[in-house]
Amino acid sequence: MKRFLISVVATMVGGFLLLFFGSAMLASIFDAASAETGYELPPEYVLVLDSSVITSEMGSLPSPMEALLGNYQNSVALRKLLEAIDYAAEDEEVLAILLDGNMQISGRAQRHQVHSALLQFKESGKKIYAFSDGYDMNSYHLASLADEIYIPPMADLYMVGLSAELVFYTEALENLGVEFQVTKVGKYKSAVEPFILHEASAENRQQIELLLEDVQSDLLADIALGERASVEELQTIINEVAVFTANEAIDAGLITATMYRDQLIDYMLETFGHNSSEDSFIQVGINAYLNAFDFSDDPNSNIAVIYADGEIVDGYSSDNIGGDSLSAELRALRSEDDIQAVVLRVNSPGGSAYASEQILREVELLRASGKTVVVSMGAVAASGGYWIASRADAIVAQANTVTGSIGVFGIFPNYQELREKIGINVQSVKTGKFADFFPLSRSKSAEELALAQKSVDKIYEDFLDRVSVGRSLDRDAVHAIAQGRVWTGSRALELGLVDQLGGLDTAIDLAAQKAGIEDVRVSYREPVLDEFDVMLASLMADDDNPVIEIPTLINQLLSQVPQSLLEPGIKARLPFNLNF
Repeated sequence: MKRFLISVVATMVGGFLLLFFGSAMLASIFDAASAETGYELPPEYVLVLDSSVITSEMGSLPSPMEALLGNYQNSVALRKLLEAIDYAAEDEEVLAILLDGNMQISGRAQRHQVHSALLQFKESGKKIYAFSDGYDMNSYHLASLADEIYIPPMADLYMVGLSAELVFYTEALENLGVEFQVTKVGKYKSAVEPFILHEASAENRQQIELLLEDVQSDLLADIALGERASVEELQTIINEVAVFTANEAIDAGLITATMYRDQLIDYMLETFGHNSSEDSFIQVGINAYLNAFDFSDDPNSNIAVIYADGEIVDGYSSDNIGGDSLSAELRALRSEDDIQAVVLRVNSPGGSAYASEQILREVELLRASGKTVVVSMGAVAASGGYWIASRADAIVAQANTVTGSIGVFGIFPNYQELREKIGINVQSVKTGKFADFFPLSRSKSAEELALAQKSVDKIYEDFLDRVSVGRSLDRDAVHAIAQGRVWTGSRALELGLVDQLGGLDTAIDLAAQKAGIEDVRVSYREPVLDEFDVMLASLMADDDNPVIEIPTLINQLLSQVPQSLLEPGIKARLPFNLNF
C-alpha cells in the first residue's frame, strides 16, 4: 500500500512538472512566433501566396502540439489577407504576386472576395503568376486571373462542374436498431432526410440543383474575367471535355505552358533576381508581409465588427456561436459610447432555435440603444444564421452566399430496438406523464410527437414574424419563400431577404452611411485566446482516442453529420453541409 501511495504521489508530481515545463516551452514558442512582427523586407520582391496559406473568418493560432513540433502553420483572417493584397497593389516594393499551389480558403464566398482583390491587384498594372501540380475548378478560380499559368507536364486540369454528394444513413441505422423520429415545418427543410429516407426528396433535389446552378454561374463569370475563355465556352468545356491533360489545356488557352518547379524557380530568378540568403528568387510570403505592416485595429474605432462563425449552440462556446457568448459581446457594445455602428459578420448554417432568438434579441436591443446594425453574410448564413440577421438595419450578402432556409425541425434519436437486441432493460420512474420527454432509450409516443410538433409549429410562426417585421415583407409572402428553402445571395436580393450584394467592406461602408459616420475607424472583435487555455483545449480535444478507433471511411462519413443533428431538440439549421 505504501509503495502504491508513493507511486501515485510520484506520478502526480511528475505530471505537474511536465505540465509546468511544457507550458513554459510552449509560451516561449508562441513568444518567438510573435516576435516575427516587424520583419525586415527586401527592397523589391515577389509576394507569394502558397498552399500553406489557410484562411478563415477570424484567423487562428497553430495548435500547441503543432507549435511544439515546429509547425507554425496558422490560418489568416480573411479580412487581413484582403487588406494585404489591396496594400500590395500600391506597394512599390511588391513587383508581382505568385500563386504557388492552391490556397486553402474557407468557402466559395470567401474565394470570390480573394478573386476580387487579386483582380484589383492585376488592374494596378502588376503581374500575377500561378503554378500548381494541377487544378480543379476551385483552385483554377483564382489562378485564372494570372497573366501566366504553369503546371508540370504530367498535371491535369479538371473542369468538371460542381456536385453535392448526399449521404443517407437510414438503412445502416435500421440495421443497428437506431431510430430517428422527426417533426418539422417546411417541405424543403431536409436536414432530417439522411436519417429517415433512403434518397433525397424531390424538393431537396430541386433546391440543391438550383443552388449549384447559381453558384456555378457565378464561378464561371469570375473565371471568364481572366479572359482565357468566355462563360459560354467554359460551359461547353464542362459538358464536353471536363478533363484536360497539360498539353490539351495549353492548346485550349487555359494554361500558358508546362514547367517543373525547378524551372519555375529559374524563370523567377531570371525575371526578378536572386535572393542570396535563401538561394532562390527574391520573395516574401504572405505571413511575413502581414507581420511587416500594421493591419491592426484603430484604437479609436466608431464601427465594431463582431463575428458569428460556426453552428449556433446554447450556452457559451469558443468553437461555435454560443447563444450566451455572442449575446454577451453584443450586450457589452451597448455601453461603448464611441461605437456608433456594428457590423455582424455571420457565417453560420444555424443550429439552436433558442440561442438564435437569444442573439436576435440582443441585436434588437443594440439597435434600440441608438446604434446601427448591419449584417455581413459570409459563405453561409442560413436558418438560424438568417434568424439572427433578420432584424438588422440592413443585410449584405455575397452573390453566392447560401442563405434563407427559413424553417424549423425537431429530431429525436433513440436506440430502443438496439438495446432490446443486446439485452439492455431500462425502467423509468417519473412524477409526470411526460417527465421523460427526451429519452434515448425508447421511441416517442404519438402524443409526445404531437407536443413536439406543436412546439416546432410555434417556432416556425415566430420565425416568419421575425422575418416579416425585420424585412418589411408580407407574412404570407415570407411563408411562400420560406418552408426551409435555401437561396443564393443573388436570389435572396430579388426576394427581398437581403438589401445589397458585397463583402465585409461593403457592409462597413453601408453601416457608416446609415450611421452618418464620415471618419470611419473600424475595430475587429476577433477573439484572442489565452495561450495556456489554447494548449489545454487542444490536449483535451486530442483526436487520437486510445479506446475507440473508427475506420477511416466510416469516420469520414460520420464527420459529415453536424453535431447538432445528433442531439435531441428543436433546430433551425441548414439542411446540409457545404463542401464546394
